[in-house]
Amino acid sequence: MKVVISECHGGFGLSEAAQMWIAEKGLNPDALLAQWTAGELRGLQVLVDCVEALGERVNTSFSKLSVIEIPEGVDFEILDYDGWEWVAERHRRWPG
Repeated sequence: MKVVISECHGGFGLSEAAQMWIAEKGLNPDALLAQWTAGELRGLQVLVDCVEALGERVNTSFSKLSVIEIPEGVDFEILDYDGWEWVAERHRRWPG
């Protein structure tokens, strides 16, 4: 499974070119951006395709997006330190 993360301090963000690319696919980039920023739907094919198609042009000055691969079916979450993200397998926690 492919997942998009930001590999620099600053966090997730999409360039104007990337937002236009997504809009051309008939999707609302503003609505999706809120979910992606929260770490949700990062495996959505349109996001993966956008990052792969645009390369460096997908980034903002505060993001460096890349596609990573994780095993299919893994229940994962995106964690970060000061915006630098990584994927971890989700486990149970108490409290929370």
